[in-house]
Amino acid sequence: MKFDFAGSEYSKKVGCNFDETHKAGDIIQLKHLEGTDIFLFPDESISKEFFAFGALALFAVFLVIYGSRKKPVIAYNMALAKKRLKN
Repeated sequence: MKFDFAGSEYSKKVGCNFDETHKAGDIIQLKHLEGTDIFLFPDESISKEFFAFGALALFAVFLVIYGSRKKPVIAYNMALAKKRLKN
């Protein structure tokens, strides 16, 4: 959805059924923190997105640490092959 606020045009993602319940020109109440371009519906909260992003970031850090600690399979197989050739 696109809307005007204080002389500027903004956009907000809405659900697929939004056009069935609202029409162009309807007045819609939104929460806005001055100085940002974030607009929320009265019952909407940004904390869920914040925690989801944090969980995803922690998972990414875990994968990087796990991947760096694990011995690469190719190097392991080459070392095993060299060991067998010596015997």
